[in-house]
Amino acid sequence: MPRRPVRSKCLVVAVLAASYAVAPREALASPIARFVYVRGLGAEACPDEDTMRAAVSARLGYDPFRVVAKTTLTAQISRENGVFHGHVKLVDESGQERGARSLESRSDDCKDLGEAMALSMSIALDPLSVLAPTTPKPPDPPPDPQPPEPPPKPEAPPIATRPPPPPIAPPPPAPPPKERAKLGLSLGAHGAFGVGPQAAFGLGLGAELVLGNVSVGVGGRLDVPSAADSPQGGKIRATLVGGEVVPCLRAPLGSTTLFGCGVLLLAGVTAESTEVTAPRSQSTFFGAGGVRAGLDLAIVPRLHVRLAIDALGHFTPYGLAVNGVTVFSSSSFSGRAALGLVTFF
Repeated sequence: MPRRPVRSKCLVVAVLAASYAVAPREALASPIARFVYVRGLGAEACPDEDTMRAAVSARLGYDPFRVVAKTTLTAQISRENGVFHGHVKLVDESGQERGARSLESRSDDCKDLGEAMALSMSIALDPLSVLAPTTPKPPDPPPDPQPPEPPPKPEAPPIATRPPPPPIAPPPPAPPPKERAKLGLSLGAHGAFGVGPQAAFGLGLGAELVLGNVSVGVGGRLDVPSAADSPQGGKIRATLVGGEVVPCLRAPLGSTTLFGCGVLLLAGVTAESTEVTAPRSQSTFFGAGGVRAGLDLAIVPRLHVRLAIDALGHFTPYGLAVNGVTVFSSSSFSGRAALGLVTFF
């Protein structure tokens, strides 16, 4: 329903009279009605409920409002961006809206808007009232003497005892947006100790699924051969190739995300002796588990720098023997520090 600016009383009277006059009286007219009036934010200085009741009663020549009635007349007035908005509607006993009007005024004083709304309400209740004066009707002459009539039915309670209109409840808050799962791909380099005879460098790549503060990832790990002198002569070197499963808890802090994870590493290790008269090579299964701590630092919206540190305990330590003599035994603990990039989709 488009809103009508209140520019002059004459224009308002003409528009309202014409709009209501073309409607059937049975659809719009109602001798009495329950009245609900609401002043919204910014409209505290506008006419109050008693003033609006009095203005409508003066135009109709009688008080049309009751606490209990089949028809409900609702009026609302508010102010937004310096403009007063008024809305009037009439609802019948079946809940069907029989008439609605929206008005507005750009004046600093909403007196004109209040008068226009009073006129609109009186026409909504009685369309022909626009042709009547706004002063109360004179009392009818006393009727001719007639036989006494039965006592009238009790009327509705007096206006003074009406309860205040129920407050309008605020709309429920919008539900929070659902978390969307993200896919992350990572690539990085690392330094590790405790697996081979000395510290080794390596490469790692991985994929992870992130949902809220939880993620689950899988990855591959390669430790390039690391060599050290053997106490029996020659050199010993070891190579690790394996995969890992990494469930994590994540804590976003602005552009940085901290994470703590569990790590399960399943790999194969090849240990070999070189530069001796009888070189020997041995491959064995290697399993380890432990924890990981680190952070993702955003450098652009979808690209992060990742720092991570692992501490692992070995399930299957291994060793290498040459000519019946053990020349190397792995430790029961290893560590790794990694630096890489991760992108999320």
